[in-house]
Amino acid sequence: MRMVLHCGFHKTGTSSVQRMLERDRALLSAEMQIALKAEIRTAALAARAWSASGDPAKMSAYIYDLALFFESLDADDPRPLCLSSEDLCGLMPGRKALRDYRAAAALLPALANVACEVFPSADLTFYFSTRAPEPWVKSCYAQHLRASGIRDDFATYRAQYLPLADLDADIARINEAMPQHRVRQAALESMTGRLGPLDPLLDLVGISAGLRAQIAPLPPANTSLPQEVRDALLALNRRKMDSGERAARKQEIVRAARKEQKQSSAPKPLKG
Repeated sequence: MRMVLHCGFHKTGTSSVQRMLERDRALLSAEMQIALKAEIRTAALAARAWSASGDPAKMSAYIYDLALFFESLDADDPRPLCLSSEDLCGLMPGRKALRDYRAAAALLPALANVACEVFPSADLTFYFSTRAPEPWVKSCYAQHLRASGIRDDFATYRAQYLPLADLDADIARINEAMPQHRVRQAALESMTGRLGPLDPLLDLVGISAGLRAQIAPLPPANTSLPQEVRDALLALNRRKMDSGERAARKQEIVRAARKEQKQSSAPKPLKG
């Protein structure tokens, strides 16, 4: 079975890719199998946990859950598999004191080993979307504000993590750890085609031009929040309050901001 495994990285257009794949599953099923976060949720959670702890039990759980996923696939299905989940590289740097994606150099070879055990003739291509350091660090920080209790302002975070923002180095470590498999990458800034970040992935899968032409582009997902919203999230992180209440308040703030962004970007009715 031929497999294209889009395993990273966070904040490089992955959400936009996954939204389009999910929306057009039925259409794309003519030429490819699709697996997203829902299909490998337990394995992804174990990958995240192992990246933070190094606990051998978490690695064992990760391998076991991957085996269940691959064994659920039909060995006689001739369509290539496209799997997309950035969590298979572990947690985003900045969470749990992680400074890079070094864990991926162990997690992804383990994934490859499981895939090849289940499908001895498997043909694997690992694909990574990347991003320039400055916008990537800024986007990661905004994500941490939403999803974690980070209390540093952006200047402090940037000073710590910008010198470490080298996704090419992460890919080089992954490539060195599994030289028998293809590793490909594309920069978000270069994805200027009609389907944006989905285009390089469809190129690797080999989707026909006719089928690709039927896919409608979507606006970018998880776009940057306004500065005043980021300030409000940081203020909540710095307050002493129940974690559940903080999470709920943050969700309300982000939901309201997204609603406003959607309304402001909607086409205005013509005045007659």
